[in-house]
Amino acid sequence: CNMKKLLQQLDLLAAFDNDAALLRCSGRMTARAQAPSAAEVEQQSSAPAGTTSARPPPPPPPAPPATMPVLPGSVARAPADVRAGARARFNEAVSAGANVVPMCRRLMADQLTPVLAYRCLVRDADESLPSFLLESVVNGDQQGRYSFVGARPAYEVLSRQSRVTVLDHMKGTREVTVERDPMCVPEALSRAWRPAAIEGLPEGVFTGGLVGYAGYDTVRYVYNEKLPFSSAPPDDRGLLDMHLALYNDVIVFDQATKIAWAISWVHVSDAERDSDAARTAAFDCGASRVDHLVEMLVQEPKPSLAAGEIMVDLSRRPASPGASNMTEAEFLGAVSRGEEHIAAGDVFQLVLSQRFERRTYATPFEIYRALRVVNR
Repeated sequence: CNMKKLLQQLDLLAAFDNDAALLRCSGRMTARAQAPSAAEVEQQSSAPAGTTSARPPPPPPPAPPATMPVLPGSVARAPADVRAGARARFNEAVSAGANVVPMCRRLMADQLTPVLAYRCLVRDADESLPSFLLESVVNGDQQGRYSFVGARPAYEVLSRQSRVTVLDHMKGTREVTVERDPMCVPEALSRAWRPAAIEGLPEGVFTGGLVGYAGYDTVRYVYNEKLPFSSAPPDDRGLLDMHLALYNDVIVFDQATKIAWAISWVHVSDAERDSDAARTAAFDCGASRVDHLVEMLVQEPKPSLAAGEIMVDLSRRPASPGASNMTEAEFLGAVSRGEEHIAAGDVFQLVLSQRFERRTYATPFEIYRALRVVNR
């Protein structure tokens, strides 16, 4: 039979690992292939003794291929032999001294996009929680090779002036301290990491870690004597000066190979390294996490994304964005003062900005999708 009929007769269960995707078929033959009809039984029983029916026996089902790419909607859990190989690599990395070990899975990304993957991980109800989607453009019109998606961080480091809050989502704890330099907190968090390498991804490609922002005023952490927060302009929004989050679960898209890497990092303590049972438990936990990460990407139905019709001329200069936090005269005055500081040698570069605002009913995710179109 042709491939279309074969797919109609078989339930396809795909399981995949880092190296190959194994396709396992559970045969569900048609009723005719499973058992002869009543007429066929009567015909066979009426045949003369010593003779056989002219109808040949049904052919055996075709053997499943050794390897095949992952099919959409396939199960996320890897088979036992694949997991055994991953366990061996995990133990080898821990024995070599690594205390942060990646659990990796590869998926075909010819239909899965970074935007859709982000929506799979971050549904409408989760939009207020920390997450990220990082994409890049090369030379203004070419898509960068790698894109990154992450959600549900393990830690968060938040600072406002010298007050630092650390949220440990794994333990459910919240710690508040006062630091002379809050930048030391995320540095101390990562100082003891000894990560194992990921085969197949070039060194230097982001695969997990701290993601967030550090505002302009964080320069006062370094020059706190010359630039104390007491000299900062009035803060009418109350935003954090720094917000970093540790993401152990990350999706890395390779646009060149059309492969998406699902990565979950397992942090192994000294006690877990020295105990076989604890090491096994750490591996099982990481394997379950990466399985869940993949399951969120392949689950059906996929989240719906509106087509988002573009009804503006992107080549034309847009209209004024609306209300600003300063008048034109105030902005020009700031430019003049900046030129005076440059001439006096106080600074060599200035970035003058103003805040525009308007009312909108669009969600942050919808605004991001629009910015992907107009930001060139």
